[in-house]
Amino acid sequence: MQCHKWLFDNPRILHRDINANNIMYRLNRKGAICGVLNDFDMSCYREDIVNGLPPVYLRNTGTLPYMALDRSHVNKLHSTFHFYCHDLESFFYVMLLFASRHVLLDDPVKRASGPPQRYGVFPDAPFEEWYDEDDDYLRGKKRQLLLGDFDAETVSSSFSNFAPWLVRLHGLIRQGLQAAQNARRCGRICCFIKSFGRKSMWRVSMQSFWTMMIYRRRIWWKRD
Repeated sequence: MQCHKWLFDNPRILHRDINANNIMYRLNRKGAICGVLNDFDMSCYREDIVNGLPPVYLRNTGTLPYMALDRSHVNKLHSTFHFYCHDLESFFYVMLLFASRHVLLDDPVKRASGPPQRYGVFPDAPFEEWYDEDDDYLRGKKRQLLLGDFDAETVSSSFSNFAPWLVRLHGLIRQGLQAAQNARRCGRICCFIKSFGRKSMWRVSMQSFWTMMIYRRRIWWKRD
């Protein structure tokens, strides 16, 4: 997320296709882990979002299991817009699917290159259908997930430290989606998009999302 935020703040680039395959890491010469954000085929400049994207960018973007709910809705009012908030929601899905479906391996698996594989998908892991079903199915499941109560027990015991993050992020996203729904019912959605959509996740801002992530990490450092 640091890579993503730096790109948005400095060269002013929005990635628009956050998924597990595009988030990588490497070990530097000192053995420290360095995050890497990959694949910028669907990225755009921030100014393009405001001034109008070229036609090639107006279609839905993202990878289905990680695509934001608003972006997957076929009949959405603001179909041509992809905001920073949609990438934030994709980060939530990346963390959710990883922490819920994987366990740490007792014996790391050696690979031809790179560090050993230290985790794997456990049998009968949740969210398996998210990788097989179509957009309509995922839209319904994501709406149910985001607008309902979050079940922290879904998180694997190997990655239980992710649970506080996921609970808080889920709460932020749910508040934003509920605010957007209320705006649609009242016929204020166009003003709502203009006021909040381009800078935030329906009132869930980049700053609130980022602050919460840093806050949880500091708690874990102090605890450990």
